[in-house]
Amino acid sequence: MEDKIKALKEKFKHLKIDKIEEEDPFTQEGEVPVIDTYYIISNFHGNKNISVTVSSESKLELLDKFLSNESVILDEYLGVKYQDKYEIVLSSISNHYMGPSSKKQKFEIILNYFKNELSIHLESNVENTPASDLYSLLYRFGSGKRNWIITIENFKRTSPDGLNNDLRNILNSVLFDFEYSFNLAYEPIELNSLNKRIPRLKRPALEVPAHPINFTYKKYIPELIQYYHLSEKVDYIPFKYLCYFHILEYFSDKSAYFVVAAQVKQLLLKPDFHLKTDNYIEQAINIFKKENEKHLTDKIKLTRVLQQFVNMHEFREYLDATKLLDHFQKEQIFNCYKPLKIPLLDFTNEVTFFQSLTNRVYAMRCSIVHSNPDFDETKAVPFVHTSENVISLNIEMALVYEISRNIVVKSSDTR
Repeated sequence: MEDKIKALKEKFKHLKIDKIEEEDPFTQEGEVPVIDTYYIISNFHGNKNISVTVSSESKLELLDKFLSNESVILDEYLGVKYQDKYEIVLSSISNHYMGPSSKKQKFEIILNYFKNELSIHLESNVENTPASDLYSLLYRFGSGKRNWIITIENFKRTSPDGLNNDLRNILNSVLFDFEYSFNLAYEPIELNSLNKRIPRLKRPALEVPAHPINFTYKKYIPELIQYYHLSEKVDYIPFKYLCYFHILEYFSDKSAYFVVAAQVKQLLLKPDFHLKTDNYIEQAINIFKKENEKHLTDKIKLTRVLQQFVNMHEFREYLDATKLLDHFQKEQIFNCYKPLKIPLLDFTNEVTFFQSLTNRVYAMRCSIVHSNPDFDETKAVPFVHTSENVISLNIEMALVYEISRNIVVKSSDTR
């Protein structure tokens, strides 16, 4: 295996190859640990951010075959350009039954796009083509479903918006029309989830001890646990963000109750309450009036939730431990239909901290939720799903992740 890897590097000098050696974590005491060796290969033509894990000679041979085709990996989708063709792997999102999975099907489509007379093929169970090989290389165990591939030929003239936008437009046009006409739905597999530039954010965790672990029983709110785990399951980064935000939103109105209850309780416990009853009742009425006015504003609701469950100093320590403090102390800009500016976090004092944290989280949430590109940009700039924006949003998720984690724990009951 080692010699074949060296031969591959010599044959394709542009490749970056990292050798990884890991001990089997389940080795019993006294046993000689088994060393698992594999290689992470990257720096391919076209898309420099994709990596392939090679742990067997069969996969190495497949990679050699793929590279020999001189295919260029696309930026946005799991697909390639080769011999003036574009091949893109599709995922079926239709429940429509099309017969045995062994049956090979092929549909031919003609489309005119910016003076390109495109010849397009939609085909199932495709084998031994660059796109199907790339699919096998990137998915270690396969998807469990037959693959579909769309091939675009005779695309010679790009529009002023560029290749990525052109491919997106062509795929949207063809696949939605196909779905509308025949109730067969497909979508291209995006490379965002496979993009090695999307960092695996560091999350604070303790090492599991060898001795017995003592936990205190806590009655958690089931819905919050479900939202929290759903976010872990969802691949689509904007939806992951919203799943965490749902935990914050759960207490949007409840926080008003806690604020009012705490303030009214303080009035009731005043030693002279029985002497100044009318005065204190008037104060209580004013508290209700004030909170009723705040109830109309989502940002004020969010601020109340953050003030109830987030500790400024602990939150700063979390960002520092995850090496993200510097990132969040700077304004970030997303390239959408209009520039989306996300304000910095200000740790000067608690007032500025909670205000800036509210503004940052709320701006990101509104951007994901709203889709009207002509919306007042002071209220929301709709999020545009590009690789760079998804990478940045993945980092932003560190805020709602930690906030939601604190809410789940601090809202639990030990009774």
